[in-house]
Amino acid sequence: MASFEMEKAKKHVALVVLGDIGRSPRMEYHSLSFAKHNFHVNLVGYAGSLVMNEISSNPSITICTLFKTVNIQFNAINLIVKFFWQFFTLLYCLLFQIPKIDLIMVQNPPGLPALLVCMLAAKLRRCRFVIDWHNYTWSMLGYKWGNESEVVRFALWMEYAIASQADASFCVTNKMRASLMKRGVRNVFTFYDTPYETFTPISLAKQHEFLMKIAMQETKFTDVENTKENKYAETNRFTALTHDNRYVKLSDRPCLLISSTSWTPDENFTILLDALDIYWSSISNEDSPDAELPSILMVITGNGPLKEQFKVEVTRRKFFKESSAKKKIEILTMWLKAEDYPKLLACADLGISLHVSTSGEDLPMKIVDMFGCHLPVLAKKFGSIGELVHDGENGHVFNNAVELADQLKMMLRGFAEDKCLIKTIKEKFNQLDDWDKTWETTVWPERESQDQIICDACTGGHFTKKFYENADDSETRDSFSEEPKINDRTTHKDSSSTLDTKATEECQTKRNFVRKLSYGNIKGDTTDSYDNSEKNTKIDLLHLVQKFQSRNPVLFSIPKEKAENDMKTMKQIRIKQIALATAHFKQATEDLSFSSEKEPESREKLKLDNEEIMTHFTDLKNLISAFSTEHRNYDMSQKLGLVVDDASLADLFDSNEATVTPEAILAKYLGEKQIFRKFH
Repeated sequence: MASFEMEKAKKHVALVVLGDIGRSPRMEYHSLSFAKHNFHVNLVGYAGSLVMNEISSNPSITICTLFKTVNIQFNAINLIVKFFWQFFTLLYCLLFQIPKIDLIMVQNPPGLPALLVCMLAAKLRRCRFVIDWHNYTWSMLGYKWGNESEVVRFALWMEYAIASQADASFCVTNKMRASLMKRGVRNVFTFYDTPYETFTPISLAKQHEFLMKIAMQETKFTDVENTKENKYAETNRFTALTHDNRYVKLSDRPCLLISSTSWTPDENFTILLDALDIYWSSISNEDSPDAELPSILMVITGNGPLKEQFKVEVTRRKFFKESSAKKKIEILTMWLKAEDYPKLLACADLGISLHVSTSGEDLPMKIVDMFGCHLPVLAKKFGSIGELVHDGENGHVFNNAVELADQLKMMLRGFAEDKCLIKTIKEKFNQLDDWDKTWETTVWPERESQDQIICDACTGGHFTKKFYENADDSETRDSFSEEPKINDRTTHKDSSSTLDTKATEECQTKRNFVRKLSYGNIKGDTTDSYDNSEKNTKIDLLHLVQKFQSRNPVLFSIPKEKAENDMKTMKQIRIKQIALATAHFKQATEDLSFSSEKEPESREKLKLDNEEIMTHFTDLKNLISAFSTEHRNYDMSQKLGLVVDDASLADLFDSNEATVTPEAILAKYLGEKQIFRKFH
């Protein structure tokens, strides 16, 4: 009975992916993270590849399998039938098969009809609706149909129209976040793909153990010569166990390159084959200095529609037709179990990514997994790849086959002596935050201090687990009608605060600034003398976050139906949040004033802080956009005089003005209007 009551008290989340669940690692990781936080997770999608063992054995995760549609040969009919079949099967699952839902999170793409169904289900079941953006559905369709296709235009319109109704969105790059916000999508947060805890370097002993296991299945991993000569107690082509029980890497081992793919047209493996042809020609010439470079075993994992076509193409290549018994270039396609893939990455010497985004704004998950195992990566260059791969630090980017071949030679020079560039990069590798840590700070941040809560409020709020459950509507209204009992110069100590004196003073300073900003000139009136007798609204940051998260991206704050019943209170809350976000933006610029006498150091610092300032400013614009959407008779963006183009901030920084002040920055974006008087 007790366990039943505990299960009943759990929050319920539906994670939707209109594809193979086993090939959707990000949604699998989401499900495990929600389960760790006492949620019951319904993972909705299609059966196919095996899911992670942690998911199949977790009692808090239920897999809801959708029925696949029957393929019809004629494309137009197939598309229509598939759309409506997926629409009704998914809607039925979300409305009737899952007994309770508090939050629906859907992966996009594929987004049609998943986005539409999830939005409708969220409205009908009165729950939160969140989108996890990996790319854009319209750009994926455009790759196949062409961007001028009516289908693609319809998908583009529908995708952004539905996205504007979401309570929050996560995306995988800052570039995607900026693009979504320009399209009117609110409450967008960058949540980079991060490696799960299983993607980590392993010891040489464990590498040897795993490679011996693979050698029993694949002959290309078997070391026939050393086995015959009995040089080692146990050996494969890469590692060996000596007779005195030491694990060693073989000096004549091939370089183990690895890439993973779903074998779709957005990855051009012809570039890889051309590069391997060039590399083979270089090392085959005995008079060339490149003759010392190692041979290569290229392993490509994954399944997909173009796999067989690739195998045929390999047979036409020069390196494949080599007549010698010991080939210098070999290619092996594999399909690994989920638990074996991280181990193979940890054993590899170098990763290859040929992913080219259809939008130029997403990032390949495979690179993130490789970085988790400290594996340097050579990646095809495209729009946002610079957010992940940094030349010389964790790999290199290339544009064509010639550049890839040159980078292979550069990385592998000195490979036999274990003095190559690969080893240097691995030793200095900056480890990415793992999935759990990033999820905790981005999706589910713990607010353990008032100072953190203030930061949350100033940036418009993030997901928080301290959700408000028990206050009634009268309490909601009363907390905003109380007259402040403190003077501007008085240090206010909140009864629930455990902060020390210094932290408390910082909190009070922020509160005072916000109140002055609300009643004074938006440009930044610094005087303490202002008249607040006409105001009767309490600006209390602690109350704001704990009780009035409004419709910012909060999983479970005020029950949605309560919030929607009092739009007047909602408007007041949003205005306070805009004031707080404006304050936070101004504070972020206060240290950036510089004179021409300090130009080199100060301007460099300004560039370093530029990204932080733009983050605060973006949050401010997001809030204003949300306010305009909720209260359409107030066009706050227009009245604020906001500049939509973010690049103009950089223009201001790069100007020849002798001094750039916070006031100049605020004046450029906000003008000199006392906007908050108009809306109280």
